[in-house]
Amino acid sequence: MSALTNLLQSIETISLTNRDKGTSFENLMIQYFLNEPKYAEIYTEVLSYSGWVEKYGEKLKVTDKRDYGIDLVAVTIDGEFHPIQCKNYNTTKIQKKDIDSFLGGSGKSYFAYRYIVASTDDWTDNAKSTLVDANPPVATISLLDLEGSLIDWSQFNFDSNVKPIFRKKNSLKDHQRPALSAVKYGLAEADRGKLIMACGKGYISSLTFKYYFNKVWT
Repeated sequence: MSALTNLLQSIETISLTNRDKGTSFENLMIQYFLNEPKYAEIYTEVLSYSGWVEKYGEKLKVTDKRDYGIDLVAVTIDGEFHPIQCKNYNTTKIQKKDIDSFLGGSGKSYFAYRYIVASTDDWTDNAKSTLVDANPPVATISLLDLEGSLIDWSQFNFDSNVKPIFRKKNSLKDHQRPALSAVKYGLAEADRGKLIMACGKGYISSLTFKYYFNKVWT
């Protein structure tokens, strides 16, 4: 069982109500969007929907704090607003009716992009098709995506004042270092080349290239 699965199960265990369970998952996602590197460079803050209305509602003429399925709103560095629905569905398949309210409530001109985050990878075909060509666009973040986070879920702390700890980065093994040297030598005399390694080593060759890129161009 993965560290994230254990964390989600702990939410199930300690939550007295479904509302508590939902709030804990939302707090988890706030930390995810603010700290996962690919999102942290985009978003300056992530607020509850009611918190977003309090801060930005007046200038947008939004006063209704009923969320209509919008759990969070992420604010980009450019001032865009991206609503987020958080679905903590560990064993339940997500159906169209589960996201209809969110899609309706977030289909406003002041929202530029939308997310549905789910702790499951199980969606009905009807629910999936609803997201195709949606406007504003909708991206999904699945359990698999969350599992692949750089955040170390085994050390996650729900205290918002405690910064998440990241997993240790992969490092090159001894047998990969000659490949790195060969790439560096080859590109010193040519503007292109090919890295050939044993079959089944796609991840290793990708890691080797990543290290070369970081050493030379960053």
